[in-house]
Amino acid sequence: MKEHNGATPEEPEAQAISFVVRIWKQIGPADPECRGWVEHVQSGQRTFFLGLDQLLSVIATYVGIPIRQRKWGRNGLKRWRARLARYLAWGGEIEGGERPESIGRE
Repeated sequence: MKEHNGATPEEPEAQAISFVVRIWKQIGPADPECRGWVEHVQSGQRTFFLGLDQLLSVIATYVGIPIRQRKWGRNGLKRWRARLARYLAWGGEIEGGERPESIGRE
């Protein structure tokens, strides 16, 4: 049986790679920038990033898939970046654990 992400329940959990990501909007004299950090759960290593491209590079390093060779498909990089940009424009902070409506929409 396939789950929505293409993984099968039979695959060992040991192959999972988990991250905690904190993103905020840095407002300065220039255009607002996306900043944050990514923590690789298995190793505890935290890496800071500036911009969405650096965020993806950090994650791609752990996953082992070069970004340019990755097939982004239906939920492509452009859509992911657009969703994150809408989230940051919305205010970037979520109260009560709810997500803004626009993030999950295609």
